[in-house]
Amino acid sequence: MSIEQAVQACFCTADEQGFVYHITADFPAFNGHFKDYPVLPAVGQLALCTDAACRFLKKPVQLAAVKRAKFVSPVQPGVYMRICFSVRPDGLLAVQLLEDKTPKKISQLILQFTDKTQ
Repeated sequence: MSIEQAVQACFCTADEQGFVYHITADFPAFNGHFKDYPVLPAVGQLALCTDAACRFLKKPVQLAAVKRAKFVSPVQPGVYMRICFSVRPDGLLAVQLLEDKTPKKISQLILQFTDKTQ
């Protein structure tokens, strides 16, 4: 299973507050991060953000740049993660990753996406 397929399989729901993903223990990005203490690496979080951005923007996009990233709390297997977007005046997306149902912040990002079809 590719990382894109695994990300899509994690998707649970969307509402006016964002997009919810259930990060299961078999999510492939956990491989090697780390044997006795699995942690979702930044690249896994970015893959989830890209999938959520496609849903938010309602078109296929690809990550073009990470303008700012602050990783606040590790993500372990079993977490339900909410990804929330706001569009900045410069067209970039401000992204918050939160544990769903709690106020716990996971990451704060500013990301640039480009249209994947062009």
